[in-house]
Amino acid sequence: IRCRRNFHDGCGWSALPPAALRFGQWLPDRGPDAADTPPAPQNSQVNVPAPEVKTQPEVEEAKQENKPPEEDVYKEAYQNYLQGEFEKARQNFSKYLELYPNSKNAGNAQYWIGECFYSQKKYREAILAFFEVIKKYPKGNKVAAAYLKQGMSFMELGDKENAKNSFTKIITEYKNSDEAKIAAEKIAEIK
Repeated sequence: IRCRRNFHDGCGWSALPPAALRFGQWLPDRGPDAADTPPAPQNSQVNVPAPEVKTQPEVEEAKQENKPPEEDVYKEAYQNYLQGEFEKARQNFSKYLELYPNSKNAGNAQYWIGECFYSQKKYREAILAFFEVIKKYPKGNKVAAAYLKQGMSFMELGDKENAKNSFTKIITEYKNSDEAKIAAEKIAEIK
C-alpha cells in the first residue's frame, strides 16, 4: 500500500497498530522508490478503538449492587448513638453518607455526626460537623439544631462571640422554632 497523503484515513495505514506507526515497523509495501521517504507524521489519524471505560453512573451502579439497605445503615448508626457508642455511631453515619450522599436523610446523618463529636466533648470537630449541615443541607430540617449545637460547642470552648453569633442566627432566621427559644436563653447566659 502506498500513501502520499498527510492523514492516512482510508488508505490502509489506519489498520496498523499504533506501535507499528511509532516505531517505524512499516508493514505495507512502500515500493522501491520509498527507501528515502521519511516515515508518516506522528499526527496521523489512526483508527484504534478506545478502551472500554465505565461512565460515572455505571461505576455508581456497580457500587450500589453491594450496598446494604439504606434504612438499615441509618438505624444501626442511630442505635449506636442511643446506646452511647458515639465513635461507632459516627463511623456508621459517615458510612451512610458515603453510600447514600443524596439521600433524604443525608443532612440528618451529618447532624448526628456532630452530635457524636459533641457527646465525646470533641467540640472543635462538632463545630465543623454542624457547619457541614448548614453548608451542604441549608434547606434540611436540622439546620436550626445545627446552629444551636454549634453555638453550644463554641460556649464549651469559651468562644462567647461565635456562640452568640450562632444563637443570633437561629433567633433571626428560625424565630418560631424551639431552637430559637433555647438560643435566647443561651444568649442570656453569655452576658
